[in-house]
Amino acid sequence: MEIKEQLPGALEILAKTGIPQIPKAVLELQRLLEQDETIPNFITITNIVSEDIELAGEVVHAANLPAIQGNHPREIVSIESAVEVLGIRRLKNLVKAIALKLSLEGIRPKSIPRHSLSTAEVCAQIAQNNTFFNTDEAYLIGLFHNLGAVMLAKFDNHYESIFNKSLSAPSQALQQEYNQYKTSHPIIGLLVAEKWQLSDLVKKIILLHHQSNLKSIRSEQLKQGIAMIQLANTIIAERLFNVYITPELHRMSEECVTILDLTPEMISKIWHSLD
Repeated sequence: MEIKEQLPGALEILAKTGIPQIPKAVLELQRLLEQDETIPNFITITNIVSEDIELAGEVVHAANLPAIQGNHPREIVSIESAVEVLGIRRLKNLVKAIALKLSLEGIRPKSIPRHSLSTAEVCAQIAQNNTFFNTDEAYLIGLFHNLGAVMLAKFDNHYESIFNKSLSAPSQALQQEYNQYKTSHPIIGLLVAEKWQLSDLVKKIILLHHQSNLKSIRSEQLKQGIAMIQLANTIIAERLFNVYITPELHRMSEECVTILDLTPEMISKIWHSLD
């Protein structure tokens, strides 16, 4: 399934569903964060966040994520404290993730956006033990990786059955997507990622997150990013969606744990965080 063969189908689907738009407040915040690289204006940032109730709530929520706070967590209740804790660098990634999260709230079935959000949180935890990604970058990647599946669910009410199949048999589900839609969710996700101006690395991870042989990937950072997504997907499938771990998932999980150099204790910590 070459990319060029799948582009017409992906473009047709997005023409009918529309591409999620970045909220005005988020665009304004992004412009400010780019301008204030050296001398951040925290007061202006706080004011912009405060003007959008949903954005403010999500910024505070992000600041309270255990993976974001690290080893010294404290409860954050104010927007000012949230902006201070997150800082400029992390806000740059998180505001895009928050914008996407807000745009997914009306998507049905809820299981697909829920899967993406859970994957984002697990990726952020994995990144705590990874030198290639910061927790905010990992959160962004986890949330965006399955955006194409969200758009397919918006396009076709019956897509949920294919998505559910992908949790235990990801390679077969991709082929089924292509047979039915003449495209697949990684290609659709790639087009949306380009519209949202995500980095080339994130776009490559979105495109290749179903890659079956990670050892063939030359870029170590790209390999680590895909392994992070695949391991998070496996954990979420078993832990939250009660999926039987097939031989394909077992092999994938073992390979990812090796690549990411995670100990059984680290995996156990992530597993129990989903209680």
